[in-house]
Amino acid sequence: MNVMHQKITRDPSITYHIVYSDFEMGFPNHWHQEVEVVYVLEGQVHLTLEGKDYVLSPRDIMLINSCELHMFRPNEDGNKKLILQFDKSAFEPYGNYIFRQRLSYPLLKASELSNGEDNALLYSLLEKIIQTIYQEWEQKLPGFEVMINAKITDLAANIIRYAPIVPIEEKSKRLEQMMRLEGVFKFIEQNYHTNLTLQMAAEKSGLSVFYFSRLFKEVTGTKFTEYLNAYRINHAMDLLRSENTKIVDIAFATGFNCIETFNRVFKQVCGCIPSDYRSKYK
Repeated sequence: MNVMHQKITRDPSITYHIVYSDFEMGFPNHWHQEVEVVYVLEGQVHLTLEGKDYVLSPRDIMLINSCELHMFRPNEDGNKKLILQFDKSAFEPYGNYIFRQRLSYPLLKASELSNGEDNALLYSLLEKIIQTIYQEWEQKLPGFEVMINAKITDLAANIIRYAPIVPIEEKSKRLEQMMRLEGVFKFIEQNYHTNLTLQMAAEKSGLSVFYFSRLFKEVTGTKFTEYLNAYRINHAMDLLRSENTKIVDIAFATGFNCIETFNRVFKQVCGCIPSDYRSKYK
């Protein structure tokens, strides 16, 4: 299982990050400290959360809490979805409380919540807020950032008040471990295109290779080399979609020493070879 740590960057004055996607090429297994809300506009979204597979249809809402492993699977038919990501500050003064919980029912399906079933109130409140956020983000009228920030707070408040949650001690441990490896993840982000080695990463963490390897596997669910390769392939996917650079040059630019290894690893991660991926998604 390839697991990536996704470092979400944004303007420090804005508590949210919004992603709109009108196609689905998939995204590897990853985690981040931010809470994520997925809202489907059209088509189906195939998503795996903490090892469980879900299929989301139009108007479905998926709630992904901090540090939870999740991935988006490729969908040849495509889809349209809105992804909202916001950090702990949106939940204050309940941030620590929420971030140490697990949502009992992360998927709110529109088709199952229209007749007063459990979580129907939560669904109706969240959908209205999400639709307002989407409208503000699309129109970008003066003050839209302030309006979205306010609606993110509304979203967080309703999750605190109505979402069914259960405590999970392991999350605190995972977050502590994540922070211990923060410098290593940043080191990978800055040097993935070079001849980066396990020894170099261990030295960056201040641990022996043995203890670093064990900690890294415990945190990410995968070996260091597998994580590094998945990270490199994710960048290669971006280049294949956005540039006309030769595939062999993309392989070298993302840290692979030979095209054969690049093709093999790319197929392991994406299910197809780079040339087929470029033809399909460019």
